[in-house]
Amino acid sequence: MMKALRKAQYLAAGSMGAAACWQALEFFDRDPEREVPDGNWIVAPADGKIVSILELKNSKTAKIDKGLFGKIETLTCDLEEKDLTLISIFMPPTAVHVQRMPVPGQVVSVTHREGKFRSTHTVRAIDNERAETVIEGPCGKVKVIQIAGLLARRIETWVREGDQTEAGERFGRIRLGSQVSLFLPSKMIENGLRVRVGDWVRAGETVLAGYESKVVIA
Repeated sequence: MMKALRKAQYLAAGSMGAAACWQALEFFDRDPEREVPDGNWIVAPADGKIVSILELKNSKTAKIDKGLFGKIETLTCDLEEKDLTLISIFMPPTAVHVQRMPVPGQVVSVTHREGKFRSTHTVRAIDNERAETVIEGPCGKVKVIQIAGLLARRIETWVREGDQTEAGERFGRIRLGSQVSLFLPSKMIENGLRVRVGDWVRAGETVLAGYESKVVIA
């Protein structure tokens, strides 16, 4: 009788554990629909907290040291504009892990880079292992960088060179949080940024800035 009772308890505990694991997986893999705003808007590519905004004048800024400047200069060599705005979004493990396109346009390139696995709470994570996606959009070329971190070491990018995409469209995922950074051509930003460091944003919904249209996307 006691053995049967213990067996029943073990089975119940196992079932509860399996159910908890399943619920955890469902939580981390959630992918809710988003209301993408109409108009000439640049939307957040990821859920999370803005930890850095850097204005790069001719790819230089007085706010960063030479080491970080060199890394940023390398990252921007395939962009047309040299006056750029870099927005870094930290994604906590509890954030939605799916990334969305910040602008409509055509994917110019998707490149995976080897790198470190340091903390993603600051802009210095920009030289971690990462996937770089360049989009030719109505405001020129922008670059979205999916960055791996201490826990998040699996980056998925679902678009390929030549793909036509829409703002707010899903394009990738980073498991267990990390960081997503975005390079924008500063001169195409209309009336300044609508966010600041410390703000929490939602992928595909939160407006980062308006833009002046440079090219027409077919």
